[in-house]
Amino acid sequence: LSESQIKDLQDFSSYLRDNNCSENAISSVLYNVVKFLIWLEQKKIDYKDFQPLTIDSYISENLAKLAPHTQQTSLSCAKRFYKFLYLHKAVNEKLFTYFPGIKNLRNIHEQALWTPDEIHRLLNAIDTSSPTGIRDYAIVMLAGHLGMRSSDIAALSFSNFDWNNQ
Repeated sequence: LSESQIKDLQDFSSYLRDNNCSENAISSVLYNVVKFLIWLEQKKIDYKDFQPLTIDSYISENLAKLAPHTQQTSLSCAKRFYKFLYLHKAVNEKLFTYFPGIKNLRNIHEQALWTPDEIHRLLNAIDTSSPTGIRDYAIVMLAGHLGMRSSDIAALSFSNFDWNNQ
């Protein structure tokens, strides 16, 4: 990356810290922005002067095969960076408006990998006569029927459940 890009990234990073972003969030945002900047550099496109079609090319070459959530994250990070550049007078044009929104699929009820019958057979195969079996059954229910990710299931605690209104 060029010296001006590195300076802009450092300023952006400081801005994120000043706005109480966690170090993990900052790292993720910078990772996605740097990927975009490197792609621009490889295409010999000035990072402070590109056209809307540039974003379309980036999406089709780098993001098209990714999950909608991953596409959304990548584009929103770059959009945030370019909004920062505009608000801090580092670019004159509202380049951030070139980044489209990606519909995030939040209402998936069943894993696309398993049919309802497969989920049912998997649940029936679990021995629920022990605490470990009951735990495994609950995990498969959360993943199979609600589509929860393993990290979200692992992060659950008793306070996450409304025991009074079952």
